[in-house]
Order: sequence, then C-alpha cells, then structure tokens
Amino acid sequence: MATFSAPVTFTRLSKNQCIGRRCNRPKPVASPRTVQVHAKLDKLNAGTLKADFVTSKDSSSVKQVEEVLTKNATDKAQAIRTPSATYDESSESIVVEFASGESASFHALWLRDACKCEECCAQGMRPFMMSAHIMDLDSISVKEVKTTAEHLHVVFSDEHKSRFPLKFLLQMAPYVAKPLNNVGSPVPEYKTKPQKVWAASPDSEYEYLGDDIPRFHIDDIRADKKVYGEFLKSITYPGVCVIKGVPQHPEGKVDHFESTLMELLGKFSQHPIRDNKHWTISTKNESYTNIFADVSKQSLDYVAKEPLLSHQDHSDYLGPAFMVCMHVAAGRSRNSVTDGFAAAEALKRDDPESYRMLTTRKQAYARLQEFYEMPLHKWAESPIINTDENGHHTLIRFSEGKRNFFNVPYEEFPAMWKAYKAFSAKLEDPELKKIFEMEQGDCLCLNNHRTAHGRVSIPGGYRILLGGTFSKDVYVNRVRGYGIEQQWEEKADQAYYVELPMDKYDGFMHE
Repeated sequence: MATFSAPVTFTRLSKNQCIGRRCNRPKPVASPRTVQVHAKLDKLNAGTLKADFVTSKDSSSVKQVEEVLTKNATDKAQAIRTPSATYDESSESIVVEFASGESASFHALWLRDACKCEECCAQGMRPFMMSAHIMDLDSISVKEVKTTAEHLHVVFSDEHKSRFPLKFLLQMAPYVAKPLNNVGSPVPEYKTKPQKVWAASPDSEYEYLGDDIPRFHIDDIRADKKVYGEFLKSITYPGVCVIKGVPQHPEGKVDHFESTLMELLGKFSQHPIRDNKHWTISTKNESYTNIFADVSKQSLDYVAKEPLLSHQDHSDYLGPAFMVCMHVAAGRSRNSVTDGFAAAEALKRDDPESYRMLTTRKQAYARLQEFYEMPLHKWAESPIINTDENGHHTLIRFSEGKRNFFNVPYEEFPAMWKAYKAFSAKLEDPELKKIFEMEQGDCLCLNNHRTAHGRVSIPGGYRILLGGTFSKDVYVNRVRGYGIEQQWEEKADQAYYVELPMDKYDGFMHE
C-alpha cells in the first residue's frame, strides 16, 4: 500500500478511466461505487485540492478517497465562509450565520437591551432610570444589519448603532437564541459539575496528587499569564498550592506579604475586631518581636509548639473564608493537607449511613474570645459535609477545637458520634493526607472550603508564620477577570464578556 500527498486535479472520469493517478497500467472499468464518487466530485466543485489518499487494490480505496475529498471540500468551504446576518421582520429577530457554519435567531429587542456601548452602559452600568429605559425599547425596530469578520453591526430605528462580538453571540446562542444549525439545544437550568478529588497515595482509587503539591514561583506568576491562570486554577483543584519567593519586607515588617497577595488576588478580609488584617503564629524568637502583636491576646491555636490535626479555618464564622494564605516569614514548617471532598467520598463509599448523618444533621461551632478589648462572640451552624442541590460537595466545615456538643436527638447521638469519628479518621488517613515542607519565603494558599490543613512539626523549632484570608468574591472576581482577558481582543468588547454565565468558568470553579 502506497501513500501519496500532492496537488491533484479531480475531474469526472470516463467509463474506462482509472481512479488512481500517475498510473500507466491498463485502465479498469469504473464500478457503480466509483460512479457515485463521480457524482460527489461534480458537486464538490473544489477545483485543485491537496489530498492524502491511498491507492490499493483493496475495495476500501474508493471510500477513503471519498472521505478525503468530502473533508477537504468541507474544510475549504468553512475557511472561505464569511459571517452574515438578516433581519426577519415577521419574528422581529436577527438571524446570524457564523463563520463556523452555526446559525441562530436572536430577538432584536434582546440585542438592543444587551448593547454595551458607552451610551447604553457608561462605566459598565445600565441607566439608573431602568423602568423608562425598558419602556422606551418596546417600539424600536431594526433598520439595518451587517457583519464584519468579528462583529455584528445593527442600526435600530432610533438611529442607535450597536456592535456585538460574534464570538460572544455564539457563546450566548444556546442560552438566549433559537438554534437553527448546530449551535446546540437551549441550555437547561445550570447544574454544577462533580469535582475531581485527589489522594496522597498512588495506590488510591482517587487521582494521585503527585510527589508534591503544586508550586509556583512569584516571578513566574507575574511574568506569564498562563502561569497566573494555573495558579488560580489550583485553588479550585487540587485546592492547595505554594507560592515560592514571596519576600520579606527589608525592615522585617509584614507589608511585602500583604502587597504580594493583594497584587495576585485583592485585599485580605478584615478581622471583625483586630486592626490588622493578618495574623501571626510565632515561636516568639526575640529578634522578630517587632512583627507580631501582644502574644497575650493570641488564641491557643496560635501556639506553634504543638501539632494541629486536620481542620478548616473559620468554622465558627457564618461564612468561612474561601481562601487561607500562610507565609513562612522565617524558619521552616512541616504541614499537611487533605482533600476534604475526597474524605467525604471515601466516607460515602465505606459508611453510607455516617455520610448521610454528616450531610443532613447540622453541627454548631461557637466561641467566646475575651482576650480582645471587645469580646468576640462567634457562632455558626451547618452540616459538616455540605452539598448542593445536585449532591455535589461545596463546603467542609470541620474543626475539633471549635465545635459544640452534638445537638441531635437522643436516639441519633450514637450514630452521630460514630459518623464524626469516622470522618475524622478519613481526614487523617495516610492514603489521603499529604505531608510537605515549606521554607522561608513560601506562601501556602488553601481552598478553605474543601482542603483541611494541619501542622505536623516545625523543623528546628523556629518559625514565624503570617496569614490572612480572602472571601470567595475576591477569588471569583479574579477568575472572571482572567477569563475575560483571554476572550476579548478589543477593549470595546470587554463589557460583553463581563456578563457571560458562570458556567463558562467551570474549568476553574468546578474542576
């Protein structure tokens, strides 16, 4: 069997012509199947094409030639197709045919309302007089439509001119348009996707995290947008990473830690009582007394001498922090992380009744912190394992130090006690629990809604750890901002991508 690749002029063959090329052999009589190919060649009207096809005595050759010719003709047609648009007055809709071949019908009024020009949405906001704005649109019709390579241009009856990115319209078509050709069926109610889970052991049924947790150098994050995107993505999955090279302030203060994280994410969440936004866990080396506040006002979980079992921070807050970041300002640290979602999956597999208890019975967390000048009363309540309406895990709220008594009926207490102990064991299971080390300049970033963390030891007995938290809003804002930058090529188009549905970011939010 010989394979060729060269420009070929395909013409309809006479009865006694050979379907091969560069052939000096006697010409065989064309078969009925070959005649069918002739008919398709007539329809292709493709001129001179470059094709790969196989010459062989095998009867499949004709079929291979046909497939190659059809694909080449399709590719060529798609390459030269230009987008187009027409106004259908009877339905008051604009039919858009995209360069890819898909087409869809958009309500003209939807397009007018969606316009993001400066007149319609100054500084990204619609007019404050929304009711008047909406009523004024009812009598508007379409005067002219046209397309360029990248945009749909519409002139409305009030002479307002709008420009819509075709790439944006193609993405929105399944949601708001009437599909006409290949754009897909209307999108059903948005449903979250089940998230991947990971394990610390390669022998686990869950995805192996690897020999180490993801690590990024701060210089690479700053210099390469792709690396920055991978950093953002790691917060969703696996829910943990380390940023290396976060420097100390030249004077030994906290400013560099805060400014670096603000550059990547935004501002820390403000503590309800403390003036400073960060916290300090220190072995109290005297040379660093200028960094941390009065240690007499620090809580017991800030004592760095003892190990800490796996837990989530802010379990006693109504809305636990989405991200927790901890910077090793000095010394070294040996820590652990466990994918709480993997622990939940393992519990569901091994003990369905315990899983049911922890997903349906609420657990309270409360604390009175009197060491502040204004005492802080904290209280929160939810199931330990939280799921959405689709049964997918959304939040693990676990902290042995901050939980209340079990507030369940007498008959359910034994089952609740058993379930709590079983889940605690999963979080400490060596198959799921990853132990790693950090050195000075490393900053640990955790998805506090899924990843449980712990302190294993402090090598050398000396460490200064600075930490802060971020809300989910801060993270989502950055994810959408990064995604928008990858979408739009012209600044004027940015406003459209701002309003894309959240499931367009599933790769970040629901890995």
